[in-house]
Amino acid sequence: MKTYLDCIPCFFRQGLEAARMVTDDEEKQRKILDEIAKE
Repeated sequence: MKTYLDCIPCFFRQGLEAARMVTDDEEKQRKILDEIAKE
């Protein structure tokens, strides 16, 4: 799948939504987003 720079905000939004579904711990949510950023 080809991704574009325009897709990046959606990746983070989806990641944050998923992280919030599984934990209320903001530090864990941040770590999840950090992992998304590495990809």
